[in-house]
Amino acid sequence: SREGTWRLVSRETGVGPVYLDPDGSVWFGSRKGLARWKDGRLEYRGRDTILPDWRVRAILRDRSGDLWVGTFSAGLARLRVGVVRAVGAREGLDLEGTTAVALAPNGDLLAGGFETGLVQWHPVNGLVGRWTEDEGLPGATVWTLSRDVLDASGVWVGGDGGLAWWQDGRLSRIGPRGIAHGGPLRLVFADPQDPGVLWAQAEKGPLMALGAPAGVAATANTGLPDGRIRFMHRDRRGRLLAGGERGLFVRAATGWRGVPAGGVALRELKAIAEGRDG
Repeated sequence: SREGTWRLVSRETGVGPVYLDPDGSVWFGSRKGLARWKDGRLEYRGRDTILPDWRVRAILRDRSGDLWVGTFSAGLARLRVGVVRAVGAREGLDLEGTTAVALAPNGDLLAGGFETGLVQWHPVNGLVGRWTEDEGLPGATVWTLSRDVLDASGVWVGGDGGLAWWQDGRLSRIGPRGIAHGGPLRLVFADPQDPGVLWAQAEKGPLMALGAPAGVAATANTGLPDGRIRFMHRDRRGRLLAGGERGLFVRAATGWRGVPAGGVALRELKAIAEGRDG
């Protein structure tokens, strides 16, 4: 809240990515099904008939207003006008274990799957394209997707084989501004306030500021404890936040510092969402 206090929304365990709708709704996967929290009320859409797998990995609202939910083992689910429809092999989208979702520049859906590559999906035309390591994908699994701030013509793709740039159906190992990385990646974040910087990290190891000036790159990990970073976010105040195994941190001029949470032990963080009021 604005006063800096924390409120418990759900006691569900295993909550993964959280999606904040423009109307203030907060969506997340739970053992009871797809959950929505709004105006202090929590409601569920039945797991058995709506969400094929409660273990949600990615959530995205597309330009037409549909909500896409990527699951651990049952492909994608699509929420449209109050109804969730699973999209899978029957529709030509053979994608088990959805790991990342992003919008392509033309509004199509890009989705990565566990050891099943990258696919481009159109809600009407269906499967548009699929990319594997043979087509230049950096590994069999796409772990992270991120739109670039300065170049809206493509999408950054991170995998076990490094970083790639997807544009017009083609993959390149060197992206805009000459940014490239050959090591495994689990996180890629294009900073909207510092558009030349691409933050990246493997499952373990230091946080990297690719494309950043030497001063920024040198302090990329100053004050940040060892551990995996699962998300990064620029809040409405312009602060750069990073959260993961060791808690929530904010970047200052000289490095990172922990964010206090009113006595709550913030550990093993997986997602963040910010309301319209900040």
